[in-house]
Amino acid sequence: MSTTASALGEELARIGADRPRRRLEDLLTDRVAAVAERMHITERTARQYFDRHALRTLARELALSIKDEAPGADLLTLPRTIAMPLSALGATIAALVEVAALTGANTGPDEPTTALSMISPSAS
Repeated sequence: MSTTASALGEELARIGADRPRRRLEDLLTDRVAAVAERMHITERTARQYFDRHALRTLARELALSIKDEAPGADLLTLPRTIAMPLSALGATIAALVEVAALTGANTGPDEPTTALSMISPSAS
């Protein structure tokens, strides 16, 4: 698995992405196990399906997922498009309101506005 992880790391480096080798080994172990289970074969046999072409495809998928995550982006400027259950949204808003109340009680009148702006930009 170490050799395959190295090859995957090389493919990622070739397209300008990077992941720690240990994480690549874990990812490949999971993928091989999934292929083996789905095809009803041993993991040793499933490893044969992870040739250079498959690793190149996997590297592209990883690079696109990293790109979509936008690491280092300013999260407050990104569109707010996350889907979440209504109960989780309510709990999140309640928690932010509690933080705003506690912050205002301890620091002054301007700080709750900052905490509330996390709920909506129009609150600031």
